[in-house]
Amino acid sequence: DKREILSRLDVILMHLLKWQYQFSNRSASWESSIQNNRKEIGRVIEDSPSLGDYPSGVLDKAYQSARKDAARETRLPLETFPIHCPFTSEEVLNEAFWPESIS
Repeated sequence: DKREILSRLDVILMHLLKWQYQFSNRSASWESSIQNNRKEIGRVIEDSPSLGDYPSGVLDKAYQSARKDAARETRLPLETFPIHCPFTSEEVLNEAFWPESIS
């Protein structure tokens, strides 16, 4: 369950970065991926309530991987993306949260 949460956070973060930094390429598939992974993390936590705080504890670890993935997929320099996660775990998991565009 912990690995699943970490993996899903990585995907959400990567797509949130792409959403924020490549706003002209936003797609329904990115939106769907973000929402589906948020939902699945919620289900894992619902089944294992003791993991409720786990996402906030591994957010930085997931972000470092997501940052590299976002740079590779967007072909933007790694330095384009902040060194530290610009989102809180609450924002990452909140289905109503969508980051502002950065031009």
